[in-house]
Amino acid sequence: MVKKIIFNVTDEYNNILLLKDNEITEYYKDRKNGNYVVGDIYLGRVVRFAPSMNAAFIDVGDERNGFLHYSDLSPSLKTVSSFIDKTLKKKQKLDMSSLTLAPLINKNGKINEVLKPNQKVIVQISKEVIKSKGVRVSAEIALSGMYIVLIPFGNEINVSSSITDKEERHRLKQLFSSILPANFGAVVRTAAKGKMVKPLNQDLQRLLKKWDKVISALPKAEVSNRLLGESRSVVSIMKDLFDENCDQIIIDDKKTYQEIKAYLQKMLPEREKILHLYRGKTPIFDYLNIRNKLNELLSPIVKIKGGGYIIIQQTDALWAIDVNTGNFIVDEESQEDVALSVNLAAGQEVARQLRLRDIGGIIVVDFVGMKLPKNKKKVYDMMKTLMEEDPVRSDVYPLSKLCLMEITRARVRPAIVGENTEICPACYGQGKIQLAISLVGLLEEQLRLLLLKHKLRNITIRVHPYIYAYLHQGFLSKKRQWMLSYWQWICIVPDDNLSVIEYQILNKHKEIVATNPKIKHLPVVAQN
Repeated sequence: MVKKIIFNVTDEYNNILLLKDNEITEYYKDRKNGNYVVGDIYLGRVVRFAPSMNAAFIDVGDERNGFLHYSDLSPSLKTVSSFIDKTLKKKQKLDMSSLTLAPLINKNGKINEVLKPNQKVIVQISKEVIKSKGVRVSAEIALSGMYIVLIPFGNEINVSSSITDKEERHRLKQLFSSILPANFGAVVRTAAKGKMVKPLNQDLQRLLKKWDKVISALPKAEVSNRLLGESRSVVSIMKDLFDENCDQIIIDDKKTYQEIKAYLQKMLPEREKILHLYRGKTPIFDYLNIRNKLNELLSPIVKIKGGGYIIIQQTDALWAIDVNTGNFIVDEESQEDVALSVNLAAGQEVARQLRLRDIGGIIVVDFVGMKLPKNKKKVYDMMKTLMEEDPVRSDVYPLSKLCLMEITRARVRPAIVGENTEICPACYGQGKIQLAISLVGLLEEQLRLLLLKHKLRNITIRVHPYIYAYLHQGFLSKKRQWMLSYWQWICIVPDDNLSVIEYQILNKHKEIVATNPKIKHLPVVAQN
């Protein structure tokens, strides 16, 4: 299996794709200017309690307070609270090694018995803002590295259950027992299997430096100050995708390339040769023939092998996935056998789509009706196996009498499809168009190539009037930002003949030099 990681860096997003045998399996769309990102650490303040939920709301600087459940408190909360109070009172950094760990809090206690109103707490973002919900935070800090997860104020060392060899588990536990400083615990990740002390210690030291930044910033910190915000780094995303089986890492941005190169030189110097900087003039996703494939995969209708298809729709309460036979071609003549074949093929695509789009929450899959319990069990067993391969925690429930399957998948950040569309101003929600900011993102890629690499001047951009209004919105409009960035006049013309998701870039001779990727209309499909 050939495994590749592709980085496409724009002004607003880091787009990261994981490909296995040229099939897209994971897609990260990381907004650079996002306010709250999973992994960031803040100094928060207890605003109020919700006793019925055994939770508290924490001020982290957002208009919607962060949600902290009792289960997300550190078992060493008493020690952490004492450490914070002493640091803020003395206005100086304290030495972790001198701490005496206090007794652990009760696992089944009440949050208003261990926290006080207006108490200051160190919290870490565990879920980003999703629609109307604020961030979810955890008071048990965990710094994730390539080989370990470092847990300050802990004293336990746990090894990933994926490492089954008893001798290897014992070796890793003994190794980290000898190199971990006092008052730090750790979870040893699967990637640490077979590694010697040098790379493991390097990973540990890098995480200890990150924690040192937190406790160094704490003495002068105010409520809602971010103590650590390095989670935005593309390196943190890459380390979750990267493993020893990775064959290629291709990046189209020099700064990002240097950042990842420095990381590999330090952590895995022998793997630096798989890193490549893309210098082509064609956008990297187009050059690698990925753009259309990605657009098709993120469409509401996704084809499955054999001629069937699934329809993915989001509601306020859940995600609904409908499996349809379409023109599914099988050798079986029995309706039951056809349904089983369609469902098995659809199940594989459903598991892939959940991971690709980062869909979380409650998912209901409406499989094609089957009568035989053994066939329902085949589909259930397959889905359970596929979802166990997903690094995000999930639960799969057996098919109901109506062949409905319920799946729950941890929701950490907004789903990718949720960012690609917005309510159409022309049809008031009856249909959807590509989000204006997403279309402008494509346009910005083209401008950067044409103006910086090809040195074009006196260009004209034709867009739909709706996009034209968006580009001129506000004093520091997109148009003005472009002119300041490229230091030249850019003429933007509204054109009613273009659809709302089309644009054209013309040179000084009024010749079209660039357009957005061709839009493929969805095929007309039969209902099952």
